[in-house]
Amino acid sequence: MRLLRLVRWPLLLLLLIAVARGQGRPWAHEVWTTENGLPQNSVHAVVQGRDGFLWVATEGGLARFDGVGFAVFNRENTPAFTSDDLSSLVVDKDGALLVGSADGWVKYEDGVFRKAAEPDVTLPVGLGKPKGIPAGRVQATLRDARGGFWVGMDRGLYSPEGKVAAIGDASVLSLFEDREGDIWAGTDTGGLHVLRPQVFRGELLGKAVTAVTQGADGGMWAGTRGDGLFRVGGKHLTAKDGLLSDVVLSLAADRDGSLWVGTPDGLNHLLKGGKVEAMTSADGLPDDFVRSLYADRDGTLWIGTRRGLVHREGGRLTSVAGLPSDLIGAMVRMRGGDLWVGTLDGVARLRNGKVTAYGAKDGLVGSVVTSLVERKDGSLWVGTKDGGLSRLAGERFEGVLPGEVDDLVEDDRGGLWLTGSRGVMRVAEQGTGRFGAVSYGTGDGLPSEEMAGPGHPAAWKAVDGTVWLGTRKGLAVVDPAGLRGRVPVPAVVERFTVDDALWVGGEVIPPGHMRFAFEYAGLSFAAPSRVRYRYMLEGFDKGWVEAGGRRSAFYTNLGAGRYRFLVQAAGADGVWGESAVVAFRVKPRFYRTWWFLGLMVLVVGGLVGLGYWLRVRALRVRFDAILAERNRMAREVHDTLAQGFVGISLQLEVTGMMLAQGHVEGAKKQVDETKALVREGLADARQSIWELRSGAVDGGLPERMRSMVDRLKTESVRVELAVGGTYRALEPELEREVMRVAQEAVTNAVRHARAGLVVVDLRYQPVELTLAVRDDGAGFAPEQVASGRFGLVGMRERAERIGGRLEIESSAESGTVVRLRVPLVA
Repeated sequence: MRLLRLVRWPLLLLLLIAVARGQGRPWAHEVWTTENGLPQNSVHAVVQGRDGFLWVATEGGLARFDGVGFAVFNRENTPAFTSDDLSSLVVDKDGALLVGSADGWVKYEDGVFRKAAEPDVTLPVGLGKPKGIPAGRVQATLRDARGGFWVGMDRGLYSPEGKVAAIGDASVLSLFEDREGDIWAGTDTGGLHVLRPQVFRGELLGKAVTAVTQGADGGMWAGTRGDGLFRVGGKHLTAKDGLLSDVVLSLAADRDGSLWVGTPDGLNHLLKGGKVEAMTSADGLPDDFVRSLYADRDGTLWIGTRRGLVHREGGRLTSVAGLPSDLIGAMVRMRGGDLWVGTLDGVARLRNGKVTAYGAKDGLVGSVVTSLVERKDGSLWVGTKDGGLSRLAGERFEGVLPGEVDDLVEDDRGGLWLTGSRGVMRVAEQGTGRFGAVSYGTGDGLPSEEMAGPGHPAAWKAVDGTVWLGTRKGLAVVDPAGLRGRVPVPAVVERFTVDDALWVGGEVIPPGHMRFAFEYAGLSFAAPSRVRYRYMLEGFDKGWVEAGGRRSAFYTNLGAGRYRFLVQAAGADGVWGESAVVAFRVKPRFYRTWWFLGLMVLVVGGLVGLGYWLRVRALRVRFDAILAERNRMAREVHDTLAQGFVGISLQLEVTGMMLAQGHVEGAKKQVDETKALVREGLADARQSIWELRSGAVDGGLPERMRSMVDRLKTESVRVELAVGGTYRALEPELEREVMRVAQEAVTNAVRHARAGLVVVDLRYQPVELTLAVRDDGAGFAPEQVASGRFGLVGMRERAERIGGRLEIESSAESGTVVRLRVPLVA
């Protein structure tokens, strides 16, 4: 790898000639080593990526830090690295991370590490030793966001205020400032250090401060629970010095320079010359427990006790009656002249000697009033122990913030500082009727998140604009003018797993997977433990799911469809940052796809259509069958009964004529023939009825043919039957129709052809059944037969019904041949 270009900054030497030293900005210190997950304790470079992660180059590989833990990338798990001894980190203009080592550069982009060429960047190294810095080697420099310079040396770290004691003589190899203003220092063997700028600085550390105020001379006074009274940076008074108790409940600075001190055992007056006077119930106080004090602008004093409120004016005490409760928690004189008094059971307004009480009926949230403040806009704000923060709007109160309030004070920027069970909060208006709260804790330099109360006032704004707050472990001092805007906490999704395996298969997930999990982080290094999360799976959740500090989300049995997982993080200010998004699509099982559903619709539609068609076809077949049966019955009637009745009618006519002529013997003969015709008609009728009831032909077609031949032959007409081929049973309908064609043909030959011989030839062939009826009669012309006659027409219809073909040949010389050909299925 080519050597890095070395650039010296001549102007930097001039800027570092004198390192500023002053009161000193408070910093919190924390260190990470291999015991905390760092791959190796020699840190050569630190940088923050565009996604918010902190990247750390060590001699044991690359580490990615999310504020809670490290993810390590080295030769064992990342093939792009051929060396774990890393020396440089650069974020290029496109946001890609470049990692330098003796073996070259590795580029990290879009979640993938790959080898890269040497970047075109300028790295400042090898600075000379500026003035004001002890002897040693300068190894790293940094200009912070406030313009201050930091110098990392082989024997310690120097800030604008001087040497950083927390790091000691460690060899500092790298320096970096993140987006939240934290200073990161990588050391040779001491791991990764971070210096976080503190919002608060501490005073009287270790003391339980119950009350704080500022004297007329500008000095700050603090009362404690058990350690007496302190002037910050000055004297300390206890019961040995004349205080009635070492427990201080309340303080009030008089305009004459004196200080009033309320204790559980009475009231002390610390005169300007140092003399301490005492006043108790024996001197006219309603009670010795002096819970609150208020020095009025007219030089009088209001004293709140456990048994009522008294007004001290010119040495005379006057009790105030009509208050909601005798326990007085706080007081404030409004610019309009009204005195508001907070009690154990609501607030009261004193105006021109008249007392007006306000409570829950007037909209006040909570009843145990601990603090009162008039804001710059003239509005009254009330803090309660059991309800939170309220403000007076007209003649009614409205709740602003729930919780527990011990005391509150307004700073010069219009923010309200609250102390309570949740630590310290600053409430500021964020538009008309909207308020945002920023919470602070020990990570911001607060000595303790617990208040020492009860005491009044526990919060005070000094004339220089600083805000002083009492806690269980000391005074917390903050300069609101120096507060920096909170940086939104970016959220990132670190892992997306499907069925407990890291998903790397792209946006489309096949069907059949059951468990979906997301692991995410909010990249705040200032206070990672106070980051809160909310997430939502679009396509499943109805709205945001509040997750608190939990850094994972789980889903099971997601149906097919498109989803977007969104997660947001919020820091101490409660402001939600931008969403991190994971979009994916779960494919449906094949039977839930549109094409399958469409196919099923077509199939069902087709089945319905087929069912309808089959039903119609069945009805049509049934109709055709009924119609065919009617036609068959008509043919039967024609071929049997009708023909018989015609013959009988003719015989009867002949018989009548013979009787009329006196031919009795001839008439008898005709009667006998008529009787024979009647018997024959009855036999045909019985045969037709039997065939209607029977589903098959007894004995088969040849036997029926033989029976018919025997029945139709006469003395004058000989009827013969010839059967050829191998017999096989055929469908009953086919045999019946063939039988009727044969019967009709033989009957016609016997009755109408004046034949002497009729031959019926039935032959079974492999693919065809043939029937031929031959006679030697007179013959006829088939085309001259009327279509209305059922003889030949009926035979043709029967042939068509069974798929056969009827052929008729007739002449006067050779007689008639009726031939039926029926194809058979092999």
